[in-house]
Amino acid sequence: MLNYDVNGCYKILELPVGSNYSEVLKSYQHLKGLYAGDRDLVDALAENISKEELDNIQDSIEKAFKYLQKHLKEEEISKENKIQAKVKKKEIPEFETYNGKALSIIREVLGVNLEEISHSSKIPLRHLQNIEADNYKELPPLTYTKAYIKKMCDYLRLPCERIVNDYIKTMKEKLNEEEETYYQRS
Repeated sequence: MLNYDVNGCYKILELPVGSNYSEVLKSYQHLKGLYAGDRDLVDALAENISKEELDNIQDSIEKAFKYLQKHLKEEEISKENKIQAKVKKKEIPEFETYNGKALSIIREVLGVNLEEISHSSKIPLRHLQNIEADNYKELPPLTYTKAYIKKMCDYLRLPCERIVNDYIKTMKEKLNEEEETYYQRS
């Protein structure tokens, strides 16, 4: 392998530094298939490079993937530990009622971006954005919204039950107010 450092591994997998795990996995699978699975390509490469060089390329791809996989897992654990430490130190603000703005403030205090939560939880980014913006009409059905808020709270190490209940209660109140206003105008 060229380099057993993070930058070298990203280079071997033909990715920009800082790519996330799903990008790393996709590139690894692509390159592995390219150099091992496609017999026509491998045969064509064999004319230009030796079997030993081809084996070295395949080995480098494998080692780069394993190195980045380990690195990204350690990075995730480190980030989780930092979040836990902040939560334990009570550095997160308390709110009378939890809504999207409160979740956004807490997330920012903990130093977490929505993309991280989306990637880790598999929640579509637009739903997380709508939760934080209190765009109730743009949210998925109630069951999904509750589950997404719970996953978000789990990721941020927050008391899920209270936050989910507060958010849903506020959401229902706001939607009812909008509906009443709509019918009063009609």
